[in-house]
Amino acid sequence: MSHGEAKGNMQLVRWGQGQHPVLIMDNFHPAPHELIGSIKDCAEFTHQSQDLYPGARAKASTEYTVFLSAMMNDVALPLLKFQRAVDTNVKQTTSPFCLYSRANTPVKDLLPIQCIPHFDIAQDTDPQSDQPTQWALVHYLFDAPLGGTGFFRHRSSGLEAITKQSLQRYQRMLNDDIYKSGKPKQAYLQSDHPLFALQSKVEGKFNRAVLYPAHVLHTGLVNDKHIVQSGHQRLTGNALFTLS
Repeated sequence: MSHGEAKGNMQLVRWGQGQHPVLIMDNFHPAPHELIGSIKDCAEFTHQSQDLYPGARAKASTEYTVFLSAMMNDVALPLLKFQRAVDTNVKQTTSPFCLYSRANTPVKDLLPIQCIPHFDIAQDTDPQSDQPTQWALVHYLFDAPLGGTGFFRHRSSGLEAITKQSLQRYQRMLNDDIYKSGKPKQAYLQSDHPLFALQSKVEGKFNRAVLYPAHVLHTGLVNDKHIVQSGHQRLTGNALFTLS
C-alpha cells in the first residue's frame, strides 16, 4: 500500500498494480456511542436469503443516511478530487444506499461465495474516464479485534477490480480455478487465499470509516473466533454511493 495525502483524520492510500484509492477516515462520527445505542434500540436485524452478506442486516436510519451523504459531499469528495481519485466535475446525485450489518454467520453455514473476495458492482468503462463512479463505505462500530477489510488480486487472471468488460473473463477463470482445486475452504478470509493474493488491508478500528471503489475485489477480514469467544458484535455501517 502506498501512502498519499493525509489531512486531519483522513488519509488517502493506494494499493495494487492499479493503484486503487482507499480513503481512511478516523473519528468519523461525532457521537458513535449514541449511534450504536440507537441501532440497538431501533434497528431490526434480519438474515436475508437473497443477500450474500454473511450475517444479519437492518435498514439504516434516515439520520445516519443524511449524515453519510453530507460526509461524502463535504469531506470525502473534495479530497478525492484533489487526489485525482475521481473526476473533478462529479457529484453525488442520489441518496446513498445504507444498511447496518452484523457479520455473525457461523463458519459451518458459510456459502462458498462468502469464503472468497467479492466485488459489489462491476464498473462501466467510460472511454473518456477510467475513474470509479460507485464507491462503497464501511464504518466500523466495534471496539475489539474483530477484523477490518482486505483487498485482493485474483491470481490466475491478475484482476484486482472488475469492470463489465472483464466480468465474463473473471467468472470463467474463477470457475476454472474452482473446477481444478475444488470449492473454497469453509472459513472467513484472514489473509492470502490459494486463488487470491491479499494486496492490502485496513485495520478495523472503532469509529473508523473506509471508502473504496465498489468494483475492487475485497472482503471483511472477520475474526470469527474472537467473536465467538468474546461475545462482541462486529457491527458496521455500510453504504453505496453513486457519483455522476
